Amino acid sequence: VFPVGTTTVTYTVTDIHGNEEKASFTVTVTDLEKPVISCPSNFSTTVEFGQTGKAITYDLPTATDNCGEPNLELISGFGSGEVFPLGMTTVIYRATDVSGNIADCSFTVTITESSDNENPVINDCPTNINISNDQGSCEAVVNWTAPTATDNSGSVTLTNNFEPGSVFPVGITEVIYTAKDAAGNQVTCRFNVTVLDSELPTVFTRNREFAIDEDQTLILSSTDLDDGSSDNCGILNYQLSQTNFTALNKGENVVTLTVNDINGNQGSATAIVTISINSVDVGDLDSDEDGFTPNQGDCDDSDATVYPGAPELCDGKDNDCDGDIDEGVQTAYYIDADGDGYGDQNAEPAFYCLAPIGYVNNNLDCDDADPLANPDNPDLCDQDPCAEPIEIVSISGPLDPVQINNPIYVSALVSADVVEAKWIWDNGEETILTEPFDNYSATYTYSTPGVYQIRLILIDACGNETVGLTDLAVIFDPDGGFITGGGWIWSPKGAYLNYPDAEGRANFGFVAKYRKGKNIVDGNTEFQFRNGNLNFNSTSHEDMSLVITGHKGIYKGAGKINGIEGYSFMVSAIDGNLKDPIEADKFRIKIWETSSGKMLYDNQLGSADNEDATTDISGGSIVIHQAKKGKNMSIDSNSLLTVPWNTPFDSLAKYDFDLLGYENPIEVNWNVEDYNGLVPGYYQISGKPKTLVLNRLMEDMIKMNVLVENKPLPLDIELDLNILPEKVLKDQVLATLQTIDPIDTIHSYQLIDNEYVYLNGGQIQWKGEEGRVKAHVTLKVISTDRANQSIERNLTLMMPDLPINLQVYPNPSTRYATIRVDFSGEAPVIIKVFDATGRLVMEEETVQSNNYERLIDIELLSNGMYQVQVQIGQFILTKRLVKQN
Repeated sequence: VFPVGTTTVTYTVTDIHGNEEKASFTVTVTDLEKPVISCPSNFSTTVEFGQTGKAITYDLPTATDNCGEPNLELISGFGSGEVFPLGMTTVIYRATDVSGNIADCSFTVTITESSDNENPVINDCPTNINISNDQGSCEAVVNWTAPTATDNSGSVTLTNNFEPGSVFPVGITEVIYTAKDAAGNQVTCRFNVTVLDSELPTVFTRNREFAIDEDQTLILSSTDLDDGSSDNCGILNYQLSQTNFTALNKGENVVTLTVNDINGNQGSATAIVTISINSVDVGDLDSDEDGFTPNQGDCDDSDATVYPGAPELCDGKDNDCDGDIDEGVQTAYYIDADGDGYGDQNAEPAFYCLAPIGYVNNNLDCDDADPLANPDNPDLCDQDPCAEPIEIVSISGPLDPVQINNPIYVSALVSADVVEAKWIWDNGEETILTEPFDNYSATYTYSTPGVYQIRLILIDACGNETVGLTDLAVIFDPDGGFITGGGWIWSPKGAYLNYPDAEGRANFGFVAKYRKGKNIVDGNTEFQFRNGNLNFNSTSHEDMSLVITGHKGIYKGAGKINGIEGYSFMVSAIDGNLKDPIEADKFRIKIWETSSGKMLYDNQLGSADNEDATTDISGGSIVIHQAKKGKNMSIDSNSLLTVPWNTPFDSLAKYDFDLLGYENPIEVNWNVEDYNGLVPGYYQISGKPKTLVLNRLMEDMIKMNVLVENKPLPLDIELDLNILPEKVLKDQVLATLQTIDPIDTIHSYQLIDNEYVYLNGGQIQWKGEEGRVKAHVTLKVISTDRANQSIERNLTLMMPDLPINLQVYPNPSTRYATIRVDFSGEAPVIIKVFDATGRLVMEEETVQSNNYERLIDIELLSNGMYQVQVQIGQFILTKRLVKQN
């Protein structure tokens, strides 16, 4: 047996003489057997969330070899007792024997992080805050140090419902901070902000003097002594220390007016009520004991049948003291010229207590010159010129609201003979018609906005009168101001027809005004009657429905009740400060189902739409803002001008400033750099008086507050041509993009990646292979306006299956426009006309072939730009049409 390695083998030969010879060779044994190595099993463990690793101890691998103990070596991973990272780590050991033979083994160590179940921590959560209201306001600006949040994960989001420095109303408001980590663990901290109304009502009184009779009791109310008291949060009630005054209170009396606000604060002030006693006047004596004295209007205090309001007797006296004798109680008598006992049917009546000689109490004689012609002789008097009463078959007036200074047209269809006819316009004016009456037509132009009830008066040959009424005529002034209101009324029983017994407080708030330069009514209307579970919100207002005339405003629209659509409404309101004398503001709302007309709510049930509102508001106010007239309008430091987006600075620069202590507004140079009409938001524009003296005195004291409204989104993106040519060339212009936007004409475009076309400005150009088009091309386009608002549309360029040409002429047009479509074959043709707001104003669908012309009447459309859209099969062509008078 030879060991591993090289061994020399030697042979020796010796002869008989002692001579010897040696020969040798080597035997080499090579070790080709690898060591045997064994590793531990795979190992897994878990660590707490947030730990990055763990020290792992394991048994070292074992190794043997045929030629002794092999050498053990760590090739990869970490040794026993070392820290292993999160995840799976492969550990590799190698055994090497003395002959250089090697063998490897491996095992894995997997360390997993446990789930994050630990909530974040909010530090320094504020305690409850109690603060008084800001002076003159029913709210307060409240500041606090915002808390911070930490989390074991190192990442946490802190959100809140109010920021430090927010405005809080009087009362208790809960502020909530929420901390949330990536694993969804969250914790909140809460504290209350309590704003206390610490401001007392401001009470103003006025001294009053009253003269009463010796036996009279004078009863005063708070309004008799109040002189404009106010409160920052609203007044609950008024109380007088004394309300009843008699002769015992003659002289000066100190009366305290106490005002309680809605939050329990109380303020008071005193007034002097001076009582004097009237001296006795003989005119106050009732000599005939009929209950009335001469000073009370008794025109004959010696006759007990004569006094104000007495029943009129046919006795030659003015019994009711109205200046007329025997009015209303005399009998109508008619002259009987032929003495046949029948009065002349064409004669005017004469009124007497007793019949004069030659008069009778009837007018039945058809010929008062012939005693044989009378109703007793029907052969001679058998034709009654008024046998058929006047019948108004139909009557028409303006159905839609009409702008002031524009004519309206009325007409009627009448049966029977009419000798007199006139239209009464409900404003003190009338139009008398002359024969022949034809269709009783007339025109009239109102110069004052209002809701008018137009009447047609018809009189026949016998003097019988018939009255016809048109629909209410609504005349509006788009530049005539606007109306706002908010507060509450007491809703009476019977107002809400679904719950007729319900009554109680009903809150309202509204604003209605014309969009500048338009006949479109903007605004919002809300009405809440909690006792009837009625919550109404407007969704739109009828165009041209807002009418403001003097102290009264009225408008209509549509809305939702408790979130459900399908209702119409009308609001009528009165600004009592514009009446003479001043009176309480009044409010009326009427709500009905749009489809059926069924009435649901009306706090003035049964009254006509044009009647004044009669329900006094119990709290709040209604204000009619009249349009300012004159060369320049003026503002003061409290004014807030709300202007549409992109209003030019020139329209603001014309405003003068109402400076306290100056009778007339002063002219101002406003700083254009303080304003950007393209960016919605609030601006405070500084200004300096044009007068040099005021300029030096008033530096930094003149400001114009301006709110630029948000720009409405564009309505749509269209192609001026959506049909591809039969063959296309590289860079060929296929169509031009158009954005339908009634507010602005400047837009930028972006084309999402397309393999066939590219965008060059607003033009779509071809970049695909030249030649015949093989399929429709769909493209996605984004249009962005100057307010940085974007809309996105998918548009399609169609294959040229049908050659189509669209013409609209004349353009501009005043009344009639011709739409001409040239195409081959037969196909459905759909014509649609849209106004500048995208509203569909005309639509028709027919089947046509080849060349087709359609004459449309646009007389009733308002001046402006319209879009004509013609669809033939899958192809859509558009043209613009301008209407102008």
